[in-house]
Amino acid sequence: MKHIWSVLCKKTVIDQETNNISLLESLEELKFEIRDSKLKGKAINIPFDFELVSYWIKDDSSTSKFDSLIELYDSKKRKIAAFPGKINFPKDKKRLRTRLKIQGIGITENYGTYVFKVSVKREKDSKYSVVSEIPLDIKVEFKEAGSI
Repeated sequence: MKHIWSVLCKKTVIDQETNNISLLESLEELKFEIRDSKLKGKAINIPFDFELVSYWIKDDSSTSKFDSLIELYDSKKRKIAAFPGKINFPKDKKRLRTRLKIQGIGITENYGTYVFKVSVKREKDSKYSVVSEIPLDIKVEFKEAGSI
């Protein structure tokens, strides 16, 4: 299996007739306004739904099952989330899409560029190999409650 691309987006839509996917609102940067300045410098969880979509093609490998791991790192390179999974590549298919739907994003006290790392491990391998890194800039503005 060969990784072709991975994209962060707000939402995906799959056309039932063609099986093509539309990626809506690709994400490069998120800006949040928080109306509680007491939270500044603290870890917070922001309810925000989004997806990480990856596109794979079959190589000449006989292996069709892979372990996947998507990890989120903050701007100080600390791992703050991990999403393990399994990829089963159908034998009669030459391509495959995977979608990870994420509900909410945890933000440490460090704002800036966060990185999603997509990794895979074949059944015979002992460790994961990173196949993609997707940066996401996070900006947070704090305001006093009741201010406009």
